[in-house]
Amino acid sequence: MLSNLIYISQAVYPFSNEELVNLARQSQQHNTDKDITGMLLYKNQSFMQLLEGQEADILELMAKIKKDQRHTRIRVLFFESVKNRSMPYWSMGFYYMDDLDDADIKRYEQYLQPTADFSGFEEEPGNAISLLKQFATDIHVQAIQEDAMS
Repeated sequence: MLSNLIYISQAVYPFSNEELVNLARQSQQHNTDKDITGMLLYKNQSFMQLLEGQEADILELMAKIKKDQRHTRIRVLFFESVKNRSMPYWSMGFYYMDDLDDADIKRYEQYLQPTADFSGFEEEPGNAISLLKQFATDIHVQAIQEDAMS
């Protein structure tokens, strides 16, 4: 059964850009093998991640994530069966939100909570999926535009 899960967590230390890129690459490699798709966001030492795939694979991966000592306060926002993937093209899309410029902040302000991290999404988990989908769409469009220009 196809499922998706969104969780948020707090990093135990500030991740460098290099560490985040390595984490995203490791996730992409593992997720490709398991046919898991999704998106990982990092903001102010916190994570939000969408995982999509077969329920058993998602549960197995989530058990592994919960044991990862690089983060704490892991909270599942929702876990549900779905008919279609939200991010079929992403083995694991990634965005470092601390790099948002003023225009991007304005673009995403309808989703971003007043808290510095992702904890505000606990009250409105639907906003989490909307934000993740918006990032995936924007990154995909940007990649297409860059390919067209080269």
